[in-house]
Amino acid sequence: MDYQKIFEDHLPDSLYMNHYALAQKFGGTPAEWRRFLKDNETFISQEITAITEANARQALNDLAAGNTNSSTVQAIKALLDRSEQLNKQNKDNTQFIMTFIPHPEPETINAYKNEVFDVPMPNYVQHGYGLYTKYDPDTNTLSFDTDRYTNDLAAGEVKKKDFKQHEWNEYVRTHFPIKDLQTLRIREER
Repeated sequence: MDYQKIFEDHLPDSLYMNHYALAQKFGGTPAEWRRFLKDNETFISQEITAITEANARQALNDLAAGNTNSSTVQAIKALLDRSEQLNKQNKDNTQFIMTFIPHPEPETINAYKNEVFDVPMPNYVQHGYGLYTKYDPDTNTLSFDTDRYTNDLAAGEVKKKDFKQHEWNEYVRTHFPIKDLQTLRIREER
């Protein structure tokens, strides 16, 4: 059943009917008509506003032409009030915009996980010797670079740095070509 076509074919009378009256007169179920009315409430409200304003203008025309009585004046006032209410209602409608974001490729997911993953801080890093870290790509392991440390110690040039977690993460990512931080291993030597 084409609810839209039936509704439009019987305008403007269908604008003023509730879901039970629509179901009784044109068929279908009240629940389906209720859903249709809810889905099209902006259109219905705008149509009623336009008709109300046209009726108010007609009543004003009658008033100007001298066809006046107290019921006409009251009707104009009611029509104008109703028109103002409907205009406010139409302007205050919240609109929702739905979008679709496709699921990223596995490489993108892994890159994102690597970005947010904290690199474990070995004991030697926590003691300030993180600058003496070396990376073994064959085993995907970080470890203490004893040779470099020994050379610097002999030269009296030992470098210390107290890394915060985010600084350590950045240091590892920029100095070592690690592809998967999730499987990174740490060898404690110091």
